[in-house]
Amino acid sequence: MKRSSGKKIVAFHQTASQGKTQEMKELLQTSGINVNICNRDGVTALHLAASCRKFGAMRILLYHQGIRPNACDKRGKTALHLAVSAGYLAGVKQLCRQPGIDINIQDEDGRTPLHDAVESRRTDRIKVLKALLEKPGINVNVNDNYQRTALSWAVEFRYRDIALIIISSSNVSEDIQNSTMLHRVSQWGNTTIMQALANQNDTSFNAQDPHGRTPLHYASALGFHEIVEMILRTKPNLSLRDTTGKTAVELAADNRHEKAFVQLLQAETATSIPGLHDPILQWLQNDLAIIQNDTSIMLLQWATSQGWIDVAILLLRSNYRHYYYIRSKMASHRGLGRRVKKMIKRLARNGIDLESMDNIYSVTLLLLARKEGNHNMVMLLLEEQVVLKMKSRFKRLKSPKRNEPLPDWDSRLNTGVLSTIEETEEG
Repeated sequence: MKRSSGKKIVAFHQTASQGKTQEMKELLQTSGINVNICNRDGVTALHLAASCRKFGAMRILLYHQGIRPNACDKRGKTALHLAVSAGYLAGVKQLCRQPGIDINIQDEDGRTPLHDAVESRRTDRIKVLKALLEKPGINVNVNDNYQRTALSWAVEFRYRDIALIIISSSNVSEDIQNSTMLHRVSQWGNTTIMQALANQNDTSFNAQDPHGRTPLHYASALGFHEIVEMILRTKPNLSLRDTTGKTAVELAADNRHEKAFVQLLQAETATSIPGLHDPILQWLQNDLAIIQNDTSIMLLQWATSQGWIDVAILLLRSNYRHYYYIRSKMASHRGLGRRVKKMIKRLARNGIDLESMDNIYSVTLLLLARKEGNHNMVMLLLEEQVVLKMKSRFKRLKSPKRNEPLPDWDSRLNTGVLSTIEETEEG
């Protein structure tokens, strides 16, 4: 590309930036000026016409023999880069039709015109974006110097409409895998984009970033329960841990995100996840009030099945509504009330003081623990004196007093209780 100085180049560039087509023609025909001549910054007349939105000037230059549509300035920008940044739809379409145009050309920052279209704040940026995506040969998976694609920036800046257009118009599965796109969307929490990405082929929700986190880790830690539900439908590996040793379930518990936590706990493979006890117990101890009734009942069932006596006790002593749960369990088991009464009598005959367990609902909980096959849970329930003390007509519960001394159970527990429960259930 030739360089020149003086009035000739200034006049030629001025006519291009101002759209003075007649003067441009005269300069090109009479003075023999090079159509690709540039100034000190490497800017050509085509650059100026594109950035100043002068369609007539662009048309003359592009039709001129010897024009170099991919000429770059010192920043590596082409006329297409500048037309896109200016939101100049007509100019973008004209350049895209130009033979030999490189639509994937990168500037010194590794950015393609598609990158610039994403970050443009012009009113026509959506139309400009679509015009670029319609060009055959467009590559949406080009990374800039920051290892980001145009779609990555769209997600980063939370441009939902732009992201959806890019996803729907091209195959971005390569971008999903290489730039942890799912991780970014999980941190954003946009369900529409996540669903669009999930529909792509070879989408892996088990991919871990440098921090060892999967998209499910981020969605769980931030409480995006809709994203969590969407990911759980793909049957991800719930046992994966990040670099701090946390699973997605533990992160949901640590950050007190109840809905996400419940979804993860109810997932099919949740029963195989170790390490849930401590974060759940800490959550309940720190902020039990935020636990909704349905969640606490589910936790009570979970604690009973897992043998978590401290969690079960904390739930039972804090929420009188658990009475309705236990009562519904009695109603759903034929003959359970009769079994409970029989169990009380048998326990009494074995020397167990039922004054501290002053109603049959406490014994019902023992039967539930027994049903799960947790003998240790049964013993611990008795030893810890888990009592549901009712007021009149069982309308609400009265929690045991704090620091209330527990009875000194003797060896009769080990000798009589389990056999009594087994005899009751057999009867």
